Amino acid sequence: MRILGIAPTLALSVGVAIAALTGCGGGTSTAIQPKPIPPGATQYIQIERLARPAVKEAFEMFARHDQTNRSSPYADPILPGDIVTFMTTAAGRDAATASAIQSILIPDEMVADLSQSASDGAYLGIETGGATGNKFGGRGLDNDVIAISLGAIFGNTLSALGVVPDDHHESPCLTNDNVPYDKTPNAAFPYLDPPK
Repeated sequence: MRILGIAPTLALSVGVAIAALTGCGGGTSTAIQPKPIPPGATQYIQIERLARPAVKEAFEMFARHDQTNRSSPYADPILPGDIVTFMTTAAGRDAATASAIQSILIPDEMVADLSQSASDGAYLGIETGGATGNKFGGRGLDNDVIAISLGAIFGNTLSALGVVPDDHHESPCLTNDNVPYDKTPNAAFPYLDPPK
Protein backbone atom coordinates (compact mmCIF):
# COMPACT_ATOMS: atom_id res chain seq x y z
CA MET A 1 0.00 0.00 0.00
CA ARG A 2 1.39 3.40 -0.95
CA ILE A 3 0.31 6.26 1.25
CA LEU A 4 0.52 9.87 0.12
CA GLY A 5 1.48 12.47 2.72
CA ILE A 6 4.44 12.92 5.04
CA ALA A 7 3.80 12.78 8.77
CA PRO A 8 0.59 10.67 8.61
CA THR A 9 2.45 8.10 6.52
CA LEU A 10 4.70 7.00 9.35
CA ALA A 11 1.84 6.96 11.83
CA LEU A 12 -0.39 4.90 9.55
CA SER A 13 2.41 2.52 8.61
CA VAL A 14 3.25 1.90 12.26
CA GLY A 15 -0.44 1.55 13.11
CA VAL A 16 -1.01 -0.97 10.32
CA ALA A 17 2.06 -2.95 11.38
CA ILE A 18 0.93 -3.02 15.00
CA ALA A 19 -2.61 -4.00 14.03
CA ALA A 20 -1.27 -6.76 11.81
CA LEU A 21 0.88 -8.13 14.60
CA THR A 22 -1.53 -7.76 17.49
CA GLY A 23 -4.96 -7.96 15.85
CA CYS A 24 -7.41 -5.08 15.68
CA GLY A 25 -9.25 -6.00 18.86
CA GLY A 26 -6.20 -5.42 21.06
CA GLY A 27 -6.86 -8.60 23.07
CA THR A 28 -5.70 -12.10 22.47
CA SER A 29 -5.00 -12.97 18.89
CA THR A 30 -7.43 -15.28 17.16
CA ALA A 31 -5.08 -15.84 14.22
CA ILE A 32 -4.55 -19.40 13.09
CA GLN A 33 -1.19 -20.59 14.32
CA PRO A 34 1.01 -22.35 11.74
CA LYS A 35 1.57 -26.04 12.17
CA PRO A 36 5.13 -27.07 13.01
CA ILE A 37 7.16 -28.28 10.04
CA PRO A 38 8.10 -31.96 10.35
CA PRO A 39 11.84 -32.70 10.50
CA GLY A 40 13.32 -33.06 7.01
CA ALA A 41 10.35 -31.40 5.27
CA THR A 42 10.89 -28.57 2.82
CA GLN A 43 9.66 -25.23 4.10
CA TYR A 44 7.84 -23.03 1.60
CA ILE A 45 7.08 -19.37 2.09
CA GLN A 46 3.99 -18.07 0.36
CA ILE A 47 4.52 -14.70 -1.29
CA GLU A 48 1.46 -13.01 -2.75
CA ARG A 49 1.33 -9.51 -4.16
CA LEU A 50 -2.36 -8.78 -4.29
CA ALA A 51 -2.98 -5.10 -3.68
CA ARG A 52 -6.07 -5.01 -5.84
CA PRO A 53 -8.41 -7.99 -5.68
CA ALA A 54 -9.25 -9.53 -9.07
CA VAL A 55 -6.43 -7.88 -11.03
CA LYS A 56 -4.06 -10.86 -11.30
CA GLU A 57 -6.98 -13.29 -11.26
CA ALA A 58 -8.68 -11.62 -14.19
CA PHE A 59 -5.71 -10.73 -16.37
CA GLU A 60 -2.94 -13.21 -15.68
CA MET A 61 -2.66 -16.97 -16.10
CA PHE A 62 -2.07 -18.66 -12.74
CA ALA A 63 1.26 -20.12 -13.89
CA ARG A 64 2.60 -16.56 -14.19
CA HIS A 65 1.53 -15.41 -10.70
CA ASP A 66 4.77 -16.47 -9.03
CA GLN A 67 6.92 -14.27 -11.23
CA THR A 68 4.57 -11.33 -10.69
CA ASN A 69 4.54 -11.99 -6.94
CA ARG A 70 8.33 -11.79 -6.85
CA SER A 71 8.55 -8.53 -8.78
CA SER A 72 8.07 -4.95 -7.66
CA PRO A 73 4.76 -3.28 -8.53
CA TYR A 74 6.90 -0.71 -10.37
CA ALA A 75 8.96 -3.22 -12.36
CA ASP A 76 6.56 -6.08 -13.08
CA PRO A 77 7.66 -7.72 -16.33
CA ILE A 78 4.36 -9.57 -16.87
CA LEU A 79 1.18 -7.98 -15.52
CA PRO A 80 1.13 -4.74 -17.59
CA GLY A 81 1.35 -6.69 -20.87
CA ASP A 82 -1.10 -9.33 -19.69
CA ILE A 83 -3.68 -6.62 -18.93
CA VAL A 84 -3.50 -5.25 -22.47
CA THR A 85 -3.46 -8.73 -24.04
CA PHE A 86 -6.48 -9.88 -22.03
CA MET A 87 -8.42 -6.70 -22.70
CA THR A 88 -7.87 -6.77 -26.46
CA THR A 89 -8.14 -10.51 -27.08
CA ALA A 90 -10.26 -12.20 -24.42
CA ALA A 91 -12.48 -9.22 -23.52
CA GLY A 92 -12.52 -7.88 -27.08
CA ARG A 93 -11.97 -4.26 -26.03
CA ASP A 94 -10.24 -1.63 -28.16
CA ALA A 95 -6.65 -0.47 -27.62
CA ALA A 96 -7.68 2.79 -25.91
CA THR A 97 -9.79 0.97 -23.30
CA ALA A 98 -7.03 -1.60 -22.73
CA SER A 99 -4.42 1.14 -22.31
CA ALA A 100 -6.67 3.07 -19.90
CA ILE A 101 -7.23 -0.02 -17.72
CA GLN A 102 -3.49 -0.68 -17.68
CA SER A 103 -2.70 2.91 -16.66
CA ILE A 104 -5.24 2.75 -13.81
CA LEU A 105 -4.11 -0.63 -12.47
CA ILE A 106 -0.33 -0.32 -12.85
CA PRO A 107 1.49 -0.06 -10.51
CA ASP A 108 -0.48 -2.80 -8.74
CA GLU A 109 -0.70 -1.17 -5.35
CA MET A 110 -3.38 0.31 -3.13
CA VAL A 111 -2.96 4.08 -2.81
CA ALA A 112 -4.33 6.31 -0.04
CA ASP A 113 -3.99 10.10 0.08
CA LEU A 114 -4.02 11.12 3.75
CA SER A 115 -4.29 14.80 2.85
CA GLN A 116 -7.90 14.20 1.79
CA SER A 117 -10.65 14.74 4.36
CA ALA A 118 -12.85 11.82 3.31
CA SER A 119 -14.25 9.70 6.12
CA ASP A 120 -14.10 6.47 4.12
CA GLY A 121 -11.93 4.82 1.50
CA ALA A 122 -12.86 4.72 -2.17
CA TYR A 123 -11.43 1.89 -4.28
CA LEU A 124 -9.53 3.44 -7.24
CA GLY A 125 -10.51 6.89 -5.97
CA ILE A 126 -7.11 8.46 -6.65
CA GLU A 127 -6.65 6.74 -10.00
CA THR A 128 -10.08 7.89 -11.24
CA GLY A 129 -9.93 11.42 -9.83
CA GLY A 130 -12.62 10.66 -7.25
CA ALA A 131 -15.12 9.10 -9.65
CA THR A 132 -15.50 6.03 -7.40
CA GLY A 133 -16.57 8.05 -4.36
CA ASN A 134 -13.76 10.39 -3.29
CA LYS A 135 -10.07 11.12 -3.81
CA PHE A 136 -8.87 9.44 -0.60
CA GLY A 137 -8.39 6.10 -2.33
CA GLY A 138 -7.61 2.96 -0.38
CA ARG A 139 -10.61 0.73 0.07
CA GLY A 140 -13.72 1.18 2.17
CA LEU A 141 -15.28 -1.82 3.89
CA ASP A 142 -18.37 -1.50 1.73
CA ASN A 143 -16.52 -1.05 -1.60
CA ASP A 144 -17.55 -3.87 -3.94
CA VAL A 145 -14.14 -4.07 -5.61
CA ILE A 146 -15.07 -7.08 -7.75
CA ALA A 147 -18.13 -5.34 -9.24
CA ILE A 148 -16.07 -2.17 -9.80
CA SER A 149 -13.32 -4.18 -11.52
CA LEU A 150 -15.72 -6.21 -13.67
CA GLY A 151 -17.58 -3.05 -14.68
CA ALA A 152 -14.33 -1.50 -15.88
CA ILE A 153 -13.12 -4.63 -17.68
CA PHE A 154 -16.36 -5.77 -19.34
CA GLY A 155 -18.69 -2.79 -18.99
CA ASN A 156 -18.89 0.87 -19.87
CA THR A 157 -17.46 2.21 -16.59
CA LEU A 158 -14.49 3.96 -18.20
CA SER A 159 -16.51 5.53 -20.99
CA ALA A 160 -19.22 6.62 -18.52
CA LEU A 161 -16.49 8.38 -16.52
CA GLY A 162 -15.21 10.08 -19.66
CA VAL A 163 -11.84 8.30 -19.50
CA VAL A 164 -12.14 6.85 -23.02
CA PRO A 165 -14.76 6.92 -25.78
CA ASP A 166 -17.17 3.97 -25.67
CA ASP A 167 -15.78 1.14 -27.80
CA HIS A 168 -19.22 -0.58 -27.85
CA HIS A 169 -17.62 -3.95 -27.01
CA GLU A 170 -19.18 -4.42 -23.59
CA SER A 171 -20.21 -7.82 -22.24
CA PRO A 172 -23.07 -6.86 -19.87
CA CYS A 173 -23.48 -10.37 -18.44
CA LEU A 174 -19.90 -10.19 -17.08
CA THR A 175 -20.03 -6.75 -15.44
CA ASN A 176 -21.06 -7.91 -11.98
CA ASP A 177 -20.50 -10.98 -9.81
CA ASN A 178 -24.05 -10.56 -8.38
CA VAL A 179 -22.92 -11.43 -4.86
CA PRO A 180 -24.80 -9.09 -2.51
CA TYR A 181 -23.79 -8.59 1.09
CA ASP A 182 -25.05 -6.74 4.12
CA LYS A 183 -23.22 -3.41 4.14
CA THR A 184 -23.90 -2.82 7.83
CA PRO A 185 -20.58 -3.08 9.72
CA ASN A 186 -20.41 -5.18 12.85
CA ALA A 187 -18.62 -3.98 15.98
CA ALA A 188 -16.10 -6.84 15.91
CA PHE A 189 -13.73 -8.32 13.35
CA PRO A 190 -14.32 -9.23 10.50
CA TYR A 191 -16.75 -6.25 10.57
CA LEU A 192 -18.83 -7.42 7.59
CA ASP A 193 -21.01 -10.50 7.36
CA PRO A 194 -20.18 -13.14 4.74
CA PRO A 195 -21.84 -12.74 1.31
CA LYS A 196 -25.43 -14.00 1.19
